[in-house]
Amino acid sequence: MEDELSRIFYIFDDDGSGTIDFYKLKKVAQEIGEQVSDKTLHDMIRAADLKQSGSVTLEEFLRVMRKMKLIS
Repeated sequence: MEDELSRIFYIFDDDGSGTIDFYKLKKVAQEIGEQVSDKTLHDMIRAADLKQSGSVTLEEFLRVMRKMKLIS
């Protein structure tokens, strides 16, 4: 499951920078037709961003997935 979630992370990380930021998250939400407010997207980034860098690394992404019990 962790491998699959890593692949999902890299769908968001379309430029290969190793991070997901607000703009990448918003782009994917729009592409899949999700109506999510900018505030909610910023909140999602802040909740996962332990390093307070303004973006989410693969490690931070997987930590969130573990908390959501999507992986152990």
